[in-house]
Amino acid sequence: SISITGLAFASDSTTIGWSNVVGLTNSTHSINNGLQVQINLSSYDLDALKSPLYLCKSLVNCYARLNSSFIQDMSGNPVQQVASTSTNFVFNYPAAYFPDNTPPVITAFDLDLNSYLITFMFNELVRANSFKPTTATIQSSPYSNATAVTLTGSNFISVQDGTTVTVQIVVSDVQLVLSK
Repeated sequence: SISITGLAFASDSTTIGWSNVVGLTNSTHSINNGLQVQINLSSYDLDALKSPLYLCKSLVNCYARLNSSFIQDMSGNPVQQVASTSTNFVFNYPAAYFPDNTPPVITAFDLDLNSYLITFMFNELVRANSFKPTTATIQSSPYSNATAVTLTGSNFISVQDGTTVTVQIVVSDVQLVLSK
């Protein structure tokens, strides 16, 4: 049997305790041939791995941490520890590593012309400070930019990484939008 909560990821193989470790919560699994387990990461667990702890950003900082409740063999024996520095846990780095190469997608946005706020919602975590407001254009039609306003500046409202970014757009941009 498998317990997903018995699997966590750490940035190095010497992490003892639960600091700088992200444990899985509600991901699912499938067993391919009895020797391999495939973990299908939930959005929640994937976002936790992409959080500011900077876990699993490359092969050299991605270690699986298993406790004895994670998996048992066919006779019911729990997985055994192999690293003496880990006390109750097994550490292992991935045999294969595939970095995140999928760009985030804007799923929706809110525009509040009374408070000059625009909030963008994304399908995955984004770095708030990487948002470049001057690359955003507000237009009246998805097929034509005949009545479009490209933002000239803004002030960040949300400064934390997450799935939303909120900025306060400058007054001149709001006036342009209202005049179109």
